Amino acid sequence: MSTWIYTITRNASLSALRAQRPHSSLSDPEVMAQVDTADDASNAETALDAALLLKKVDQLPDKQRQVVMLFYMQEQSHEEVAAMLAMPIGTVKTLLHRARARLGALT
Repeated sequence: MSTWIYTITRNASLSALRAQRPHSSLSDPEVMAQVDTADDASNAETALDAALLLKKVDQLPDKQRQVVMLFYMQEQSHEEVAAMLAMPIGTVKTLLHRARARLGALT
């Protein structure tokens, strides 16, 4: 009996909460304005973050910078980076690890 009463109470509460929620549509001009504003702010923030990251990457030693640019910016695999730079895969992984540590220290 208690389970039945609990289920009825829970469902009634959820229905009441659903009814209180404001309904907004993406076709509303106000909602679209908020979405556009959020997108513009997000794009500006992303561009600023990318510029700061590139400045920090430029501060890395040459080999670390090359490995980071190929692996993260050009999305090459460890094997492809190793082949391009004519070095063992272990060296590529070590350089990436050290570059990440150095970038973390620069923040």
